[in-house]
Amino acid sequence: MEKFYSRAFFLLAALLLGAFFIHLINWADYAFFALNYPYEIDHVEGPIIHQVSMIAYSLPVYTPLQTAPYIVMNYPPVYHFLTLLFSIATEDFLMAGRLISMLSMLLIGGVIYYLVFNADREGLSKKSSAIIAALAAGLFIGNYYAQNWSILMRVDLLGVLFEIIGVAAFLSIKEKNKKIIVATLFFLLAVYTKQSLFAGAAACFFSALIYDRKSALKLATTMAAAGLVIFAIGCFLTDGLFFTHHISANINAFSWQQAFNKTGTMLAEHWLIFLCSLIFVVNSLCGKDYEKTALSLFWIFALIMSLSIGKFGANYNYYLEFITVNSLVFGLALAWFLQNINDKRYIAVNMLIILTLFVQLILSVTDINRPWHVQKQGLLEKIADSEIIIPNLQKIKGEIVADNMVLLYNADRRLYFQPIMMTHMHEIGAWDESAMIADIENKRLGGFVFNDFNCDERYSREFMRAVKENYKQTLSTPHYKLYERK
Repeated sequence: MEKFYSRAFFLLAALLLGAFFIHLINWADYAFFALNYPYEIDHVEGPIIHQVSMIAYSLPVYTPLQTAPYIVMNYPPVYHFLTLLFSIATEDFLMAGRLISMLSMLLIGGVIYYLVFNADREGLSKKSSAIIAALAAGLFIGNYYAQNWSILMRVDLLGVLFEIIGVAAFLSIKEKNKKIIVATLFFLLAVYTKQSLFAGAAACFFSALIYDRKSALKLATTMAAAGLVIFAIGCFLTDGLFFTHHISANINAFSWQQAFNKTGTMLAEHWLIFLCSLIFVVNSLCGKDYEKTALSLFWIFALIMSLSIGKFGANYNYYLEFITVNSLVFGLALAWFLQNINDKRYIAVNMLIILTLFVQLILSVTDINRPWHVQKQGLLEKIADSEIIIPNLQKIKGEIVADNMVLLYNADRRLYFQPIMMTHMHEIGAWDESAMIADIENKRLGGFVFNDFNCDERYSREFMRAVKENYKQTLSTPHYKLYERK
């Protein structure tokens, strides 16, 4: 019977790895297209590429929000500086930023493989451990959310990569002082890439607090001291605007209903993987294994942080941290199930669980509804429109406001106003748009470019009223509407 279970496992694993590989090829085709696509894929790429270009030309990116340009530096500049470094090779900021995201996703998969493969594998062969680790890594790399974000010039995947490397360093390095220094470095890189990525650091601290209090104290003091020094230097160099942009401007409205509804949907999509991981986490927290406790706490904290999708403007990128840890913990859970598969008390249950898991996973990674070809076609359709409108933007005198902020970069125009973000700050009383409205009414701005969707989501009614009263539509394409002074 043992040989039967072993052969069944390897057959199912081969099928699933084959499905992962096929889907990875499909993603790679779209990723190569995205890498060479010179226009916007996601609206957040606009502010980031402008901020990178500002840094490249030694221009200030931390400016008072009550005076133009009205742009928020949402994230600390770790990703921006790394993009500048990569652009030496790519000679293009957009390509460099997207390449960082793609490599980050693949490297996260590599770290997941490393952690699962090197976990306790008593009763498992090296070959079985390697296959399980590959499945866990493939589960993340084949995840739609991860793949969808991997082709964007956005900070999220780089931050998650730094975070999981920090966890791996803390659990793998034996020499305590070296472990603290390396882990602290990567945890700080994670937080200074995206402020909310601290679940890994918290997990390592609390697990160390249980098993090694001296290490916990050293980690906490080292991170706090280094983090505060960096923050203080940032505030000093920017006259306090580092705090304004990264803290004050990011305190947005929050909806618990949105948080629970969206997170519930995400968990429902991964219900069996989530359930297996949950069983493993509960079992691990009842045991006395340092590494399993740390990773289980990482899973719990990442799940809690996924609720931050209830914040205004949050999207599915807030799930990337949890999806990473869920894939990792699932790999550990799968190894645990297999370690007990020959126990007569659990044979039927374990085989049913594993068979069900493989069926669900194979179906999920071979989903024919994944919209790569649809997204690619939609982006191709925008190329002609972009090529029509960019020369017109270059001719306009004065500042331009655009939904598609990458268009301004393509037209060699600076970003003047950040839609959605500034509008929301006005709505919650954190920013006064009266000066902006006055500029529109006095026709100080050169023009506006609106996308083919509802502008009310990005601008206030007063803003749109002022535009319609003082500007006229001079160009219309299927995707863009250009307004210039009357």
